[in-house]
Amino acid sequence: MSETSTWIYLIKLAVFGTAFLFLFSVLQYFLCKIKRWWPGLILPLLTFLHSLPLISWL
Repeated sequence: MSETSTWIYLIKLAVFGTAFLFLFSVLQYFLCKIKRWWPGLILPLLTFLHSLPLISWL
């Protein structure tokens, strides 16, 4: 019985590991895309963050 649960655990680990690596690579791809327009995004983002009252209180 313990051998079966070990296999199930290993299969789950492999599936989650593969999914995590896939998501990580997709995220990295989008970050590389965003880096190209990053300078144009920083200013609006900062003004938006400053307009939020909660962050200006911190």
